[in-house]
Amino acid sequence: MINNKFIDGQLDECDLTLKDMHNIADSFVRVLMGVFHTRLDYPEDKNTGEKVNEVSLNDDRNQQRKQKPKKKN
Repeated sequence: MINNKFIDGQLDECDLTLKDMHNIADSFVRVLMGVFHTRLDYPEDKNTGEKVNEVSLNDDRNQQRKQKPKKKN
């Protein structure tokens, strides 16, 4: 799009260089990728049917680690 505007003469009176325009385009690409990125589909909890997110999975794992194993006699 930028090259088309440049070729069309729409940027003739602009003080920006082509390098500046490419940097601006790269910035737009990063922003748009952040806005339109796809989200992972988390599995459903078998008991509740609700989506399980990464935070709750980590919480469950941390709780299991904190529980002390029972000693066998």
